[in-house]
Amino acid sequence: MKCPHCGQRKGKRRCPVLVAEICPTCCAEIRAAPRRCPKSCPFFAPSETYQARRRKEKIAAHGAAYMEERTRLYSDEDELEVVGEIEHIAYLWEKSLDRLTDEEVAVAYEGLAVLRGPIAVPGQVIHPLATVIHKTLDSMPNCKKLPASRICEIARTLARLARESGGGSEPRAYLDRVASYHEHIDWHPIEFRVQPAGPGGWERIGRSNLIIPS
Repeated sequence: MKCPHCGQRKGKRRCPVLVAEICPTCCAEIRAAPRRCPKSCPFFAPSETYQARRRKEKIAAHGAAYMEERTRLYSDEDELEVVGEIEHIAYLWEKSLDRLTDEEVAVAYEGLAVLRGPIAVPGQVIHPLATVIHKTLDSMPNCKKLPASRICEIARTLARLARESGGGSEPRAYLDRVASYHEHIDWHPIEFRVQPAGPGGWERIGRSNLIIPS
């Protein structure tokens, strides 16, 4: 019997979502869709284990240079986690909105340093990505272990790194390096979809309930 989902391959697996015998290819497709499989499905756990192993293999193959660079800059575990959080939000922003360059992300990191610092300049324009990262860090236990001055230093270091990665000739060298690692991990189940501005000129984005200036 052919798989009722694709109508091409032979159905070999009983799917509790479609209540039918489907092919392995469609089984994987359904698992990746928003209608996630129930954990009671006998194919769910083995697939999750396989995908986790594949992510580790991809990180080792493609993200080694990124991790080597970060561990060379930061040896403290809390600092590394904060760095990873900052860059993961930048990666998700770029992936969802597709409008960043290395220079723009450097500006955002500098804005983050302003937001985490002791002095705010009235009327200063802050990149919306900086606001998103700032609000995310507030909910992180590891962030609370670091003094605000240290987070400012991290933000400025990452800004310099973003500007220097391409040597001025590759406008997305830094973002590509970040993606080589972060595209294989799943820290935040969010995507940044900008919606119409609400009262006061603010926009609510994604499932994270973070708000950014319009």
